[in-house]
Amino acid sequence: MHPDLAPTTTAATPVLDGLLIGSLGLATLLFVLSLAAYTRRRTRSVLLLVASFGALFGYSLIAVLQVLGMVTEQTHHLVEHALVLVQSALVLAAVYYARTIERAAGDDETTLVSESRREE
Repeated sequence: MHPDLAPTTTAATPVLDGLLIGSLGLATLLFVLSLAAYTRRRTRSVLLLVASFGALFGYSLIAVLQVLGMVTEQTHHLVEHALVLVQSALVLAAVYYARTIERAAGDDETTLVSESRREE
């Protein structure tokens, strides 16, 4: 095996362990809350945000796996940078979709609120 591809471990400290577990827990919570939001709204823009929070969870998970020595440093960096790219693209797509396509279709929340006020 090439020396650059050999598994490496990071010297874990209690503080680092706590931060990684905390970030994984927070990412899990955000992902679950985004799923709950999707079950209520069922719009494509919210679904894109759910996927973005899933990428955030993956980002935290890959960091934990690298510290545990289950993933090489090279794999960690490759996956980490790919997930940042995916997450950014998903957030941009969600904003674009919500502001152009859903608004044009009349699915925007502000449009629904203004229409309900006109009906009163």
